[in-house]
Amino acid sequence: MIDLYIWSGGTELIQWFGSADQPRVLIFEPLFEERNRCRRLIAEMARELDKAGLSVAIPDLPGSGESLFDIKTLCFSDWTLAAQSACTAIRPAVIASFRGGVLVVPSETATPHWTFAPEQGSRIVRDLERARAAAGPSSTGYAGHMLSSEFVEGLAAATLPTGAQPHIIRLETDAALANQKIPGAPLWRRAEPGEDSALSKALADSILAWGKQCGAW
Repeated sequence: MIDLYIWSGGTELIQWFGSADQPRVLIFEPLFEERNRCRRLIAEMARELDKAGLSVAIPDLPGSGESLFDIKTLCFSDWTLAAQSACTAIRPAVIASFRGGVLVVPSETATPHWTFAPEQGSRIVRDLERARAAAGPSSTGYAGHMLSSEFVEGLAAATLPTGAQPHIIRLETDAALANQKIPGAPLWRRAEPGEDSALSKALADSILAWGKQCGAW
């Protein structure tokens, strides 16, 4: 099901899995090309959560997905404002973020927050700059994304939310600290979009178990 939410700059789409009268999981996807590479992974995870009786909402951010906004007109703060508006519209029982999606989660939210392989804004900017350099001197933008200097500066300064402590999930191959580690491959590092049914199922199971533990359902 497709729905809409309104933020201060306009209207964006929400993709829904499941019935709206079920407990709601709001997902913030990875940013830029990582979003494309993980779409199948997240969609399959959302279907698993739907089977378990949860509703999953995945909003587009301005300038991404099916949005009509030109991303070069935006600042990173527009993404955080839109994310706050999506939270207000969806009223989730929990928030789930993937990779750089953690950076747009409203900073002071008290909604329980689960996050997979969270990334700092400065590292995302370094990856974008590396991709631009590899494309050669004639390249424009950042890996095909025409970002303003204000957007890049805001993204580089973005860090994990300071509100409710997120429940952090990482792959077993990731040496960083986490509440839980699971097997799987980093699909966001592949050249083309991929899928991993076992990883999708493991992520859905993690959200289900953690949500019960924190009393979200």
